[in-house]
Amino acid sequence: MIVEKVLVESAQLTNAVAIYYTTSNKVTTVITQATVCNATSGAATATIYLTPPGASPGAGNAIIWQQSVAAGKTADLYPMVNHVLVSGGTAIQALASAGASLTLRISGYERAVT
Repeated sequence: MIVEKVLVESAQLTNAVAIYYTTSNKVTTVITQATVCNATSGAATATIYLTPPGASPGAGNAIIWQQSVAAGKTADLYPMVNHVLVSGGTAIQALASAGASLTLRISGYERAVT
């Protein structure tokens, strides 16, 4: 069964890496849309990782690296679309160059696996 859902519900990114979504057991997740919004008066950058279970975020699992978002703008994160997160603990982790400056929203679907 496929369940469409918001994976990351308009979360303000911190300036330290944090987990914003983790796959559960027996579910594979596919990202269908991802955006980051900057409602502040200064530019900021976002870095986003698709981290396998037991791994730490780093250059080897970054999907978005220091994506600049101008003040008052929203950026579509097209490189994330159609990426598959395997079941059992794959995580979406992210950080911003300045805390509480960027809002991340990711939508997709979860598919049960047997």
